[in-house]
Amino acid sequence: MSETVSQPEPPAPARKPTARQRLEDMMNRYGPVAVGTWFAIFFSSIAGFVGAMELGLDIDGFVGWMIRTFGMDEARWGGITAGTGKLAVAYGLTQLIKPLRIALFVVLTPVVARLLGRSEAAPVPDDSAADEANSAG
Repeated sequence: MSETVSQPEPPAPARKPTARQRLEDMMNRYGPVAVGTWFAIFFSSIAGFVGAMELGLDIDGFVGWMIRTFGMDEARWGGITAGTGKLAVAYGLTQLIKPLRIALFVVLTPVVARLLGRSEAAPVPDDSAADEANSAG
């Protein structure tokens, strides 16, 4: 009788975290610095678009280009900026550049934390380690 020794299966490769998980990790690691960086980028974007409109950015031309590019009904969307306030248009444009804002957030948060002299938040202690310390004493 010969016994075959089976080799243990190698562990499955770790799955790459999703973008949402990476963002949540950034928020957990950097805490208030991450929140401050996120809102600084958000409000700077809005202020930048409002400032650009004050300096003469052609929003109607931009909206017209979007209508033509995406094949929308011009009769329905043509006058959308006529009665819309600058702040509302700036908010819409800020939402349009959200992927860029997320990338900027991921890059800038560690830099801002370093500039402020804050390192990553300390990891949350594992409850099992605390239980072992209590039972040993």
